[in-house]
Amino acid sequence: MQYIGEIAQIQQAASRTPDYAARRAATFEGLAPRAADRERQILDGWRKHAPFPNLPAVLRPRLVAAGFAVVRQSPVSILNTTYDTDTYSYWLARLVAAFVVERQLVAAETAAAWLDDLTDAVERDEYMFCSMAVVTCAVAS
Repeated sequence: MQYIGEIAQIQQAASRTPDYAARRAATFEGLAPRAADRERQILDGWRKHAPFPNLPAVLRPRLVAAGFAVVRQSPVSILNTTYDTDTYSYWLARLVAAFVVERQLVAAETAAAWLDDLTDAVERDEYMFCSMAVVTCAVAS
């Protein structure tokens, strides 16, 4: 739900279903500490993908105000200490790279180098990705 820019749209969508789950908000930082400038370019571009990236912080009280009876939020933590095709961060990094290149926010060469930076961080045993998702469940009254 972090892709919906207006809270009113979420409330309208939620009111159409009795059980409603809003998805997650996650940060994506610190994957390539030795290439901080390149990482900053990539992540600055990536921040444009979601008009409301901190939605869970305001979603619960707004759903309650919209008349939902039960609203619960639960954390889902993701920790990857390696970077390969079996990890969440591997595929997320590819999504991020594709997004910033497709929207011409970062050159394709820069995105490819950033992906290489992540692989290099694993080889140096310096790789860690950590993200906290928040799942919001609401029941209409």
